[in-house]
Amino acid sequence: ATLDKTFSLAIRESYDYTCAYPGCQFCGNHSLRNSADNRVECAHYYNRYRSSGRWHPDNCASLCRDAHMFLEHNKALEVKFFTELLGSTRHDWLVERHQRSFRYKPWERAEMNTHYAAQKKAIARRRINGELGFIDLVAWD
Repeated sequence: ATLDKTFSLAIRESYDYTCAYPGCQFCGNHSLRNSADNRVECAHYYNRYRSSGRWHPDNCASLCRDAHMFLEHNKALEVKFFTELLGSTRHDWLVERHQRSFRYKPWERAEMNTHYAAQKKAIARRRINGELGFIDLVAWD
């Protein structure tokens, strides 16, 4: 649970708590960092049940709650969104990665948690220094 929370916060920070869905009709793509209900979520392209992509930044995007539900119920649009977000080469790599089956060892999960916590702090420092917009989150592997 700790790694899931750390990773989710790192994803949202990398997107500056803004919905990545282009021209989002639900939130208008405004930062939701300080909104009362903090409606921005870490949305997984491939469900979290497979370790192969659960904690990889290419498998996730920051989406407002409504866009997240909209894409989850419109798979063709979700595929289009992630293909455009990643580009075809990275998208194809993610599809291939998803087809692999493996489990991380407890020490690897602990290492990932440390990595993503450090990434979140580094991105937050860049925000304090005035950097806006999406900041790439470096994958653990």
